[in-house]
Amino acid sequence: MKLNLLVPNLFWPDILQTEIYNDLSAPSLEVLLSKSTAMTTPPQEMEAWLCKEFNIAKQKNDWPIAPLMLITDAPALAKTSKDFWMRADPVHLRIEQNHIMLADSQAFQISIEEAEQIVRDLNLILGNHDFSFAIMP
Repeated sequence: MKLNLLVPNLFWPDILQTEIYNDLSAPSLEVLLSKSTAMTTPPQEMEAWLCKEFNIAKQKNDWPIAPLMLITDAPALAKTSKDFWMRADPVHLRIEQNHIMLADSQAFQISIEEAEQIVRDLNLILGNHDFSFAIMP
């Protein structure tokens, strides 16, 4: 049986700080890896890897992440929609000593009111185009 295991953020993002792993106890991970066969693949984005693993074709220059997430976030809307979908998620830029790190939206929480204001601002700024932003339920 073939099982692919995807563990986002398993490794510390700064490859120069290898000492972070010194004396790290991970017995469950050690057992799992001891029963596995390692494969090396070129680095790629998680979304690209997932699409390839599930035989989802690349569309022009990009992977169809937004429509896939629409199916997850709003399945009823996904079944009836004929629109083109884009996805925008808030992120947090964290300033470190000599670089900036990009953290996903789990690093902070925004209220529904803040999200609605962001959507209003984006639609106001980009209102001359033939698309709009909306908050998914």
